[in-house]
This record gives sequence, C-alpha cells and structure tokens, in this order.
Amino acid sequence: MILFSVIHSRLEEIEKQLSFLRSQPRSFQGKEIHIRKNRGDTVGWFYSQDDHGHTKYQYIPKSDRPLAESMAYETLISSRIADLEKERRACLRYLRVYANRDKTIPETYLSKETQLLEKPGFRDLLPHADNTTQIDWYRWQDEDYPNGKNYYPQQLTVKVTDQLYVRSKSEGSIALLYKELHIPFRYEWRLEGARGWVLPDFIAPNKMGELVCIEHLGRADQSWYIEDFGDKLPIYAEKGFYLGVNLHVTAEVQGKHLDLDEVRKMLIKLYL
Repeated sequence: MILFSVIHSRLEEIEKQLSFLRSQPRSFQGKEIHIRKNRGDTVGWFYSQDDHGHTKYQYIPKSDRPLAESMAYETLISSRIADLEKERRACLRYLRVYANRDKTIPETYLSKETQLLEKPGFRDLLPHADNTTQIDWYRWQDEDYPNGKNYYPQQLTVKVTDQLYVRSKSEGSIALLYKELHIPFRYEWRLEGARGWVLPDFIAPNKMGELVCIEHLGRADQSWYIEDFGDKLPIYAEKGFYLGVNLHVTAEVQGKHLDLDEVRKMLIKLYL
C-alpha cells in the first residue's frame, strides 16, 4: 500500500500542474521554436508549423526577439504538458493494474473495463459472453509500444485525440474513420527487421484476429516517394506483411484530395 499511496499522491500533484499549465494563455498553437547553431557561437531561430500535412520552417530575425522569447516559453510549456501527460498515463495504468489485483483498493481505481465486466449480468449482454477478444484488442491499442514519436516529432501536428497526433490531415481523417468504425488500431507501430525498420501508418486486427497494415501515400505522384515506399516492402515481407494481402495503401496526389468514402469502404472490407 505504501507504493500505491506514493503514486496516488504523485498523480494528484500531476493533475494540479497540468491544470495550471493548461490555463496559461498561448498564442502559437501548432508552432514550435527551433534553435540552430551557426558558425562560431551564434544561433539562428526558426519556428515550425504544419502546412497541409507538410512541416514548414520560418526564420525569426534577431530583431524579433520578443516573438522568439514568447515561442520559447510556449514550446517549454507544451513539452512539460507532454511529459506530465505521459507520466499521468503511467500512474493511472499502475493504479488500475494494482487495483485489479488487490481488492482492498477502492473501486475508483479499477479500470472501467473491469468495473463493467464485474457488474452482475453485464457479461450476459455481450454478443459472445465468454469472448472478450475485442476488449483485449482495445487493451492492446492502449498499451505502450515502440512508435514514431521520436522520428521527426515536430511533424506530429494534427490532433486526433489528446493522446494521438499524426503527421497530416489525411492521416487524421483516416484515424477518425478507424474510431468511427470502432476498430482498435496502432499508429506508427515500429516494426524492426534485419534490414531496418518501418512505421506503418495504421495497423489493426481484422475479424479473424490477424493484423492488417495500411500505409497512406500522401505524395503518390512523386517518384522518389514511391521508390521510398518500395524500399520498405522487403522489411514488411520479413515481418509477414505482403502488399495486397495484409498490407494495403491509400493514396492521394496533388490537386486530388483523399476520397474518404472509399477509405471507409476499404476499412469495412478489410477489418469488419
């Protein structure tokens, strides 16, 4: 119980800090300052922002130091919030696991899933009372997993949920379709192979419990982009994913937006 009390106290402190930080006025949502070292001891200031799924950098002149100072402060706040949210999730996960094992812990800390499944008669209402596979997949979705958050993190600018940011508006729209269709998924789950690694945009279980990947090709009219995707195929194959079998693509080209109705039909066909 001692460790439980320590983590519970830390969680309360995290909530207070998050409440304070989120209350701070911010004018540069979606922008982040970057400092690059020039020759000698001088540095240059830049800020990044999303422009239709692509990250653009803008130089901040030395004469505009107040802007740089304001952005630096907001960037620091955003970083602190991200760190605290990560720690908060870890604390909650521990408290819920602990509560699920130790019935002396107040029910408040039981996971919502456990609270529901333990209610008399609830399991009887499930389509397959003894089959919690779908619930297990949602647990799989929410577990920590190696991902692309450290791979050009400044490009993760499109918010899907408080916990999920993606790299383009099209990816954001696809992620929302997964959620709309109640398909548990992982975004950019890093798959390691002998030839390197890949970050599939979306990977989710089909109705047979088999994992299926979808890669979104946002620049399908660019030859270098398609060649880069082709270089990933041997790694996918090594991990058991084959183009047209359990690896599929969505694509868009300049001047033609992604057809979300077609993507919805694709998700239904692949997963449901």
